[in-house]
Amino acid sequence: MRHLSARKCALALGLCLLAGGQARADAVPWYYSSMPIPSVIKSDIPGMGQINLTGVNSGQVTGSSSIVLANLQTASNADPSNPATFTNAGYQLAVTIVDGKTNTPGTVFFTGQINGVLSSGNALILNNFTGSTTQSQTIGGHQYSVTIGPFAPPGLPGVGNGSISALATVTVQEAPEPSTLALSGLGLSLLGARWLRRRRAARARK
Repeated sequence: MRHLSARKCALALGLCLLAGGQARADAVPWYYSSMPIPSVIKSDIPGMGQINLTGVNSGQVTGSSSIVLANLQTASNADPSNPATFTNAGYQLAVTIVDGKTNTPGTVFFTGQINGVLSSGNALILNNFTGSTTQSQTIGGHQYSVTIGPFAPPGLPGVGNGSISALATVTVQEAPEPSTLALSGLGLSLLGARWLRRRRAARARK
């Protein structure tokens, strides 16, 4: 029975510590800005066509949310019979997140490549994300995780914009509350006292 009581006390203590340290989602306010590098992706033959990438400066975001990282717009005067081509044209997206509770910034990076054809009469732009598509960072005590995608291709020059989006999630790693810490300390004290009593009783029987 004594062993059973000690085990129950240890189990209760473990549950208290676990409850005090779990991660959870929370309505954390934050802001973000994105910077495409380069801001202009030129065709294989310069002057035939290009894709303009524009970054985003957000207002306040609360908790997890889908976000837009860049807008894309095409420009070309090439004849459709001889369109501009893009072959593995690389780019980088720097995404800076500012934690709204602490004003602490942090930056994650994504990379990709553009392939396709573009002219004054048609646009067929394909994208391939390279490297890791999910980047995580602890900012201001909150865990931010950004997964890039999807990619919406831009349309004809001057007609339709494309975009690169992402899903950003925020979790809060909670520290044990004071009451939980006090309860944990009490549990440790009880376990220690029980161990001392059993040790003294064992010595007395010798």
